[in-house]
Amino acid sequence: GYRVEPYFIDTIVAGDGKLVFEHEHTRVCESDACDGQAAERVIAAENAWQITSMLRDVIRMGTATKARSLKRNYIAGKTGTTNDQRDAWFSGFTRDIVTTVWMGFDTPTPLGKKETGGKLALPPWVAYMDQALQGTEDRGWDKPPGMVTVKIDPETGLRAAPGNTKAVMETFTAGTVPEMQSAISVLPSSGEAKVPEQLF
Repeated sequence: GYRVEPYFIDTIVAGDGKLVFEHEHTRVCESDACDGQAAERVIAAENAWQITSMLRDVIRMGTATKARSLKRNYIAGKTGTTNDQRDAWFSGFTRDIVTTVWMGFDTPTPLGKKETGGKLALPPWVAYMDQALQGTEDRGWDKPPGMVTVKIDPETGLRAAPGNTKAVMETFTAGTVPEMQSAISVLPSSGEAKVPEQLF
């Protein structure tokens, strides 16, 4: 959730090992003490965490499931395809590395039917990240305090009733947790009422 300025050159070192140039880039600092120029927070931590969680779902169950071959739990990203399949994208990231792959022609021309970000741009992204992530830790993102995780019915968006086998876990900021589907659910086989289980 911090704004950081992009830059092309990090350091320049002379042949004799002397440092000629070092870019003074903005740094993300959670506290007041920051070594260098502090980056500005522009998105609430809760918002940033939820967006990242949604983009992780793109890998886990969405249009970029091929990235699961990297055997990483903490990858997030988004496929993209423009009108008429003129451009195919995949932008993905971990806590340490952000990479975007674009496929297209210098003069905008359709790539062909069914040529999408997930089909064209994702495979080279996976191949690159397979090498780039070698030796790096599979680190997750810290969930901001006060957020609540509950079971949600994906069809209604409400908190799932007990026994809902299609329920998924979703995380919300405090005060925004959806209401329960039903205070009491009836078991279809016996007609008996079942009191919902305590979620959290």
